[in-house]
Amino acid sequence: MRYTLRRDGLMDLHIVRADTEGSSDAALVQPIPGSGGSRWKVSRWPELLRALPWAWQDQCVLYVDDTYVAALVGSPQRDALWLLSRHPSMDETPLKARVQLARDRGFATERLHFNGRV
Repeated sequence: MRYTLRRDGLMDLHIVRADTEGSSDAALVQPIPGSGGSRWKVSRWPELLRALPWAWQDQCVLYVDDTYVAALVGSPQRDALWLLSRHPSMDETPLKARVQLARDRGFATERLHFNGRV
């Protein structure tokens, strides 16, 4: 995952998944003023469609570990959740702790799918 700050104050987000294809994803991230960087609006839609309100999704940073290697990001409606890591795999103990944290915050963790090695 890599963020690139743009001149307009938004950020480009590039994510490379740890799945077998090594697929990637790109998005535009807009930090919400006054949130200290913990809340964002994110769009994966083409630039021409970003003017439409449904082209943006609210996301919140729920957790970042002390070493800034892993993070939990989710939607305020608790219908989307991402466990992000700078490494393609995660030890079982910290993985379970982060899943429990998401569960404690009301996310349906039984629906989680893990790409790559766990």
